[in-house]
Amino acid sequence: MDKYTSTYDCTVKEIDGVKHFFVAFTDVNFCYHVIEVRKEIYTEFQEFKRIEKKQQNYFDRHIEHATLLDEKLHHKSTQLSILTENEVIKKMFNDELYSAIDNLPEPIRKRAILYFEYELTYKQIAEIENRSISSIRDSIDLAKLKITKALKIYFD
Repeated sequence: MDKYTSTYDCTVKEIDGVKHFFVAFTDVNFCYHVIEVRKEIYTEFQEFKRIEKKQQNYFDRHIEHATLLDEKLHHKSTQLSILTENEVIKKMFNDELYSAIDNLPEPIRKRAILYFEYELTYKQIAEIENRSISSIRDSIDLAKLKITKALKIYFD
């Protein structure tokens, strides 16, 4: 899976016991902005981010890129004709892995992606989300458990 880069970032900070929702972005003049938004707007941005990532994954997996030359197309067509059973199993595994991640609850999915995909530490994630390190660790452990359970057929 290609690294996904969004044009904006969404964060939640708790200030005096009240949750505040923020969207951060860089405009066309390369000025960085952080704006506080209502929870509904924040939720929509999170949904947009999920949809964008899903579309990018679909594009990366299924859409032929127009820049391929004839030689590369020929090479690709001969490679496709010699797929092995292991490659098919690997593709099925990856599809089920992405599905298992998509089915995680939002906070757990976000933390798992920050930990596994962006390689942030528990401490870094805890600082971003204004949570305890143990809370983040518990979420990551739960994500590992749920993903492992969803992929159990590959480990038996």
